[in-house]
Amino acid sequence: MRVLAGVLIVVAAAGAIPAWAQGDIPGPFACSLGDSQVVLYANEDASEYAGELAPAGDYAAMDSGEPRLLTLRQKYNGWRTVYENAEMTMVINADAAQLYGAFGTSECFASRSVAVGESWRGGGQLVSGEGQRWTEWAAPGGAITWGGNVRSGPGQEFKRVAGVPLGVNVETIAVTDRTWLDEYPWYKVRLPDGTEGYIAGGLLCSREGRSGMYNERDCTG
Repeated sequence: MRVLAGVLIVVAAAGAIPAWAQGDIPGPFACSLGDSQVVLYANEDASEYAGELAPAGDYAAMDSGEPRLLTLRQKYNGWRTVYENAEMTMVINADAAQLYGAFGTSECFASRSVAVGESWRGGGQLVSGEGQRWTEWAAPGGAITWGGNVRSGPGQEFKRVAGVPLGVNVETIAVTDRTWLDEYPWYKVRLPDGTEGYIAGGLLCSREGRSGMYNERDCTG
């Protein structure tokens, strides 16, 4: 999954329930809107898609305001599903989506990552740090490190708080809606010395085969 910096997912229920609401919900969809970007997630009954509009690229470094919430509510459910607000329309056809508005047309990237599946269930906790915000879900358990850096937040842009070698046993506290290498979610972990921080699931493994971790070679390196 391509996770875009500064994106927060906020959902609410309203409107009719699409035919696919009880099965696989399309998305989420990462979309570029001119100089901005957004990741749109469905709520639990897929009657809405919502996310926070954030500046893209170099514009992100100049932004000091609060992100703007973007919400689109379902208008039509048939061979394609249409969501809209006063400024734009999103059309979903199978697993593809397009946004239409004054900015033109945006083809949106769809994802099926482990972190996306977690975010569909709702009930997460909003967390913020170093000017960014993300969502976490409790994920108690154990894991073993492949080595790498533990950071102050779920992303390589966050400061390094510790380094771990291969084979360290850590306690997992939470899983986030941020991903690394378009696939593995970031986990909040506690190290043996009590230090807490975030490490990508691609740098963790579990002999129980926990999803979202790199579980190859039975954690033996």
